[in-house]
Amino acid sequence: MKHTNIFSLLLVLFLLMSPFGTATGEPQLQVVGHDPEDLEQIPEGWKRAQGATPSPKKPIVYAAEGFIADIRAGAWVFDGMLLETVVRQPEGTRILVTDYVFQVVEWLSGPLYLQEVTLSSAGGELPNGSGMIAGSSIRLEPNRRYIVVTKPDFQGLMLPFARVLQVFSGGLKVADEAGRVVTGLRGGRLEVERSATVQSLRYRPGPPASEQPSTPNTPPDGWVQQPDPESSPNPKEDSPLPADELLDLIAAALATERRSGNIDSIDTSGFEEPAAIGKYYWCGWILAENNYYAWLPDNDNWQWWNDSAGNWNTIVADNPSGPDWLVGYFTSGGNPIRDRAPVAGDGNNHTGVVSDAQLAVGGYGGTWAGWGANGINFTWYSGVNCTEIVEVDSFVNPAISNDPEQFRKSMTHELGHALGLSTDQGHENRMFALMYPGTWRQPPNYGSAWYGRMDDMAGERVFLNNANTHAANTWVLATWVDMATWSQTHDNWGSPGNLIMTDSSTYSGYRGDSVTIRNIQVENRGNLPASNLLMSFYFSWNPTVSDIDYLAGTAYWSTFPAEGRWSDGDWTISVPTGIPAGTYYIGWVLTINESERTTANNTAIMLRDAASNFSQRTFTVFGQPDLHISSVSTSTGSVQPGGAVTVNATVHNQGDASSLSTNLRYYYSTNSVISTADTQLTTDFVSSLSPGGSSPEAASVALSVAPGNYWIGVCVDAVTSEEFTNNQCSTAVPVEVSAVIFADGFESGNTTAWN
Repeated sequence: MKHTNIFSLLLVLFLLMSPFGTATGEPQLQVVGHDPEDLEQIPEGWKRAQGATPSPKKPIVYAAEGFIADIRAGAWVFDGMLLETVVRQPEGTRILVTDYVFQVVEWLSGPLYLQEVTLSSAGGELPNGSGMIAGSSIRLEPNRRYIVVTKPDFQGLMLPFARVLQVFSGGLKVADEAGRVVTGLRGGRLEVERSATVQSLRYRPGPPASEQPSTPNTPPDGWVQQPDPESSPNPKEDSPLPADELLDLIAAALATERRSGNIDSIDTSGFEEPAAIGKYYWCGWILAENNYYAWLPDNDNWQWWNDSAGNWNTIVADNPSGPDWLVGYFTSGGNPIRDRAPVAGDGNNHTGVVSDAQLAVGGYGGTWAGWGANGINFTWYSGVNCTEIVEVDSFVNPAISNDPEQFRKSMTHELGHALGLSTDQGHENRMFALMYPGTWRQPPNYGSAWYGRMDDMAGERVFLNNANTHAANTWVLATWVDMATWSQTHDNWGSPGNLIMTDSSTYSGYRGDSVTIRNIQVENRGNLPASNLLMSFYFSWNPTVSDIDYLAGTAYWSTFPAEGRWSDGDWTISVPTGIPAGTYYIGWVLTINESERTTANNTAIMLRDAASNFSQRTFTVFGQPDLHISSVSTSTGSVQPGGAVTVNATVHNQGDASSLSTNLRYYYSTNSVISTADTQLTTDFVSSLSPGGSSPEAASVALSVAPGNYWIGVCVDAVTSEEFTNNQCSTAVPVEVSAVIFADGFESGNTTAWN
C-alpha cells in the first residue's frame, strides 16, 4: 500500500513519560498583579511601553476568512475515510505527532492519482490518557469520514489542516469542527446550527455551544432596530446539508467538475458515527498558579509580558487557603528570572520570545515559519479524559518583538490557552473574544494595555469555577465592573462569524447632518452590573478623544448587566452645529456611576481594518456659506404714492465656504417684519461671495400704494448647502407714503378764496 507522508506537525504539546523535573534553588515566586492601565496607578519604577521601532520581520497575517476562501487557498481538498492514526515522537524533539492515514474517496483539488495520503500534525494522546496539545489541535478518529482542506503550503507547516468537516448519517449530515450540523453556505461561510450535535474535533473541548454562559445583548434605552439588508442571517436550525450537495458547492467554488468518487466501492461496515456531545464540562483544569520561567531579556518585552499577565490576574482575588493569582514568574535573589532557556515537557512552565534555534534545542520541533503563527502555547495534561493541566509553555514570535500592541495581543491570547481557554473549537469564533483565531485581525486598544475581552473573562471564570468543583475553594473570584469599547464587533454573536470594524454611514457631511455609527461594541468585562452608562460620541481635531471635543450625540443605559454586551449595534448622531469645517476623528467615551477595574478601555476611535493597518478613519465636515443682510437703508423716509425710493443693501457671507450666485429680492410690508410673504417690488443679481465677502446692492423701487405707513426691506435667496436659512431677510426700514392734496375751484382773480 502506497503512503505519501506529509509531515506538517500540528502544534500540540507532548507529555513526556519521564518524571517532570523541578527548578533548582527553590526560586521565589512573584505575582504579576499590577494594574498598569491607569496612569495614576502605575507603581513606582514601572516603565510603560514606548512606540514600536521598525521590526525586522512582519507579523504573521493570513488570507481572507471563510470556508470558500479556505478551499480556494487550500492545496488539497478531498473527501476521505480515516483508516488509522499513529502517534509518535519525532527524533530530536520532545513533542508528539499524530499521523493521519486517509483513503481518498474523491479529490476536488490536489494530486488526483493518489488514493491514500498521510497528513502529520503535532499533538497526540497516549494510551494512558495523557497528552500534549495546543489551542488549535485537531483530533480525528479512525473509521470515520471527513472532508479535508489543507493550508496552502501545508507540507512546510506544523499545522496542516485549514478545515476538517465530519460526515455522518450515511452522508446525509455534515458537522463542523465544533460538532454543529451544517445547514447551508452563504456569503462564503458555512451556516451551522447553534448547538453542537456531535463531539468537536479537539483534544480539550469546552462546553457545547448550547451551554455557553449567557451574554445578553443589551441595546441603549430607546434604541430602535435599524434595517440592514446586508446583516448576517440567523443560522438555520433545520434542513442539514448533505455531503454530496456540499461537495457540489465546493466544486462550483473551485470551478472544477465533480469526479466520480469511490465511496460505493469502499467497505464502510466498520465505520463509526461521531460520538454525541457529552455533558457540560471543561477538559482539564488548573489547581495552582501558572508560574513561569522566562526568556525575556529585552526590557520592553518584559514589560509587555507583565501587561499581558496582569490582564488575567484581575479575575481572581486573595484566597487565604489557596492561590492569589493566575500568572506569575520565578525570581532569584529578588530578581525575575528572565534568561531561562525553555525545555519542552520538563514539568516547568516557560514563556518568552524564543528563536527558531531555541525551539529546536528545547525540543519543540519546527520553526516559526513552520508553526505559521505570531504566538503558540504548548499544554501538557495528565490522566484519562485530559484531567489536570500540568505544564504550559507560552511563546511569541520574534517577528513581533518590537510591536507592543501585537505582542500584548498574542501573549495575552497564548496565556489564555495556558489558562484553559481552548474551547470546543480551539479558538472562539462565535463571540468577540481575544481567543478568536488570529489576533492580528483585532485592532490595537485605544489606551489600554489589557486585551482580554468580556467573553475571555467570562470563559475563564467558568473554567476556574469548574476547577473548584474538583478541589473546593481553590479559586476566589474578584468582583468588579469594567465597561469597555473599541472599534470592532462580531457580526453574528453566538454563531461562527466575522470580526467587523465599527464604521459610519458616511465620512463627510455638513453641520447638522445625521450620521449612523454602525457595528458598535460595548461590553462589561466584569461580573457586577453597571448603572447610568452614558456613551458620548465626539468629533475631535486630533486622535485624543475627550469631553472637550465636539459632542455629536449620546446613548444611555440605566443598567448594563454583568458580563453583558451590546454587539453589532448602531446609533445615529448629528454633525455638531458650530463645528468649524475641517477633518475630524470620530470617537466615543463611556462613563458610569461605579468605580471600574480600569477606565483606560472606556474610549474608542474609529479605525480601518487589519488590511489598512488599523489606520484611523476621519470625517470631513464641509464648510457652508451663510448669507445674511448686514445693512439696509433707503434714500428717503417719505414719498408720495408712486414715488421712487432707492434702497441700499449689503449682502454678506458670514459662512466658511463660498456661496453660489443668487438673487436679492426687495419687498414692502405693512408691518415691521420683512419676509418673503411680503409684496415683492423688484430683484437684483448677487454674484458669488467668498467667506467673509460682501456685495453692496442698490435698486430704485416705486411705492404705488395708498397713503400710509410702510416698511421696506430685502431678502436674499438661499444658496446650495447654506447652513442657516432663517437669517435671509433684513430689518425693516419705515417709509411714509403721504397723501397728495390738490387745489381746486379758485374764483377768477381771487387766489385766496377756496371753493
